[in-house]
Amino acid sequence: MKIIAHRGASLSHQENSLNSLAYAAALGADVVECDVRITRDNVPVIQHDPDIRRLTGQPGLVAELNCANLADRLRSAGHTLLTLDQLLAAESIRADLLLHLKITPIPDYLLDRLRAAAGRIICGVQSLVDLDQVRSIVPGARILAFVNHWDEIPGFIAGGAGIIRLWENWLDVIQPDTVRKMAPVSVWIMSNRNGSMNGSPESLQRFETLGADGVLLNDVVMALRDRLEITCSIDSPKD
Repeated sequence: MKIIAHRGASLSHQENSLNSLAYAAALGADVVECDVRITRDNVPVIQHDPDIRRLTGQPGLVAELNCANLADRLRSAGHTLLTLDQLLAAESIRADLLLHLKITPIPDYLLDRLRAAAGRIICGVQSLVDLDQVRSIVPGARILAFVNHWDEIPGFIAGGAGIIRLWENWLDVIQPDTVRKMAPVSVWIMSNRNGSMNGSPESLQRFETLGADGVLLNDVVMALRDRLEITCSIDSPKD
């Protein structure tokens, strides 16, 4: 089961920062996930929220701030701004990049950047419009569908998504095998236990039992330790 570091090693480092993503990759995460938005002056940046209130305590929409102003406001609150170009140029990240594209529709200049980096990225899309754009302009791209409801899954599969993200709290309704009966796709589960995306050993065990292909979570250290313990248990000689 692949371990996908949600916003990088976000429990110990600033989320969506180069340090966070590189550290998660260095620890052994199979994939590091981050979020892409666009500033007023058309610079793709790595930011989760549509606004900066949670990080700075002050209002301000990413889409209404130019890149320099956004960087200044984040810096004043102790955060650094990472652009997509900086991320794609970084040699310190030795893992695949899952880019959650939080722009609909996706502008052509961003699609051009994605096409140039297609070999090392997974494009995370939120709508069928986004899916069609990526399929058309980024040939051969690996695409993950961030579906809002399990009823949307057949449409995303028909559109060419090869990875489907489920939420942990959906598992009483839909499970990986249910999805794979529709098509031979991979199924990744987003940890969401008691309102936390950190993950837990109990959840990881459940995902493994259900045959999940990947897990997205914040506590990448715990997940990797859990994987190591399972591997050592399997490899240990039996009496």
